[in-house]
Amino acid sequence: MPAQNQLPRRTLEELIAIHGVERDIHDVIVEGPSDRNILEWFLIENKRANFNVYEVELFQIEPEDVLALGFEDNNKGRVLTVAYTAAANCHRKARITCVADRDLDKVLNKEHNCRYLLITDYACMIMYTFNVRVLTKYMRFRLRRFKKSARQVIQEISEALQILFAVRFAKHVLQLGLEDVEWKDCCSLERNGVELNWDEYLERCLNKNVRHRLKAQIATQIQECRRVMRFDPRFQIRGHDFIPMLIWYVSKHRGFGAFARRTEEDIENELFSCAEMRDLMAGNLFRELLARIET
Repeated sequence: MPAQNQLPRRTLEELIAIHGVERDIHDVIVEGPSDRNILEWFLIENKRANFNVYEVELFQIEPEDVLALGFEDNNKGRVLTVAYTAAANCHRKARITCVADRDLDKVLNKEHNCRYLLITDYACMIMYTFNVRVLTKYMRFRLRRFKKSARQVIQEISEALQILFAVRFAKHVLQLGLEDVEWKDCCSLERNGVELNWDEYLERCLNKNVRHRLKAQIATQIQECRRVMRFDPRFQIRGHDFIPMLIWYVSKHRGFGAFARRTEEDIENELFSCAEMRDLMAGNLFRELLARIET
């Protein structure tokens, strides 16, 4: 597999043209570098060879094309655009698989029906590491002498993470386009775990966006979101909240203040390095990917 920084950006038309002829290599297109790393490792470990994994930024995708399909103009929207465009223009046996995060889809009860698309089993790829086995391994090698167990860590950060997810979900449902604020200013570490003052967080968000009159409406929507969020926490936690929350949480314990200087990219890579095959194979995504790519 060639280095990605040596590859010119392709248009969707070029991708479709390439796969319009018989092709031995299976192209897997993902949202970002951590997705690429874990999928490449997984496929190599399972003796797959005829594949390339590309980040979607290597493709020239016009924002108007993404929006025309009803998707948001972000990495997930671009991956979905590739998948649906391929479905509309390629023959059924084209060797293309696009992998996107489930994100809010579980709570929205939204399903995708596209033969070139696979969706993560949980809200995002990093949630495959959000379990006792992976975090126990991570803590043994990276957080030696940390006194709390992986199970306790999960219990103590899960509620705050799900509140953040509910706030984001409420903003999405109401289509308010509010800019985020720093949640750490509204958090404290208490005896029972992380306590997020979501009322203060919402207040800060509304003040920043000069939308204070909407507080009651958004608060009602957040409560409704919390009412319907009865799934496995991994369906309703964002990876972009989990990693910074873990860094903040660990750094608040005596003797681990320096952990606050760790980067989110480093922690994400370290967590994925602790992932085990049985955790990945427990869901549909990785099993289906193996079935699509020949040995």
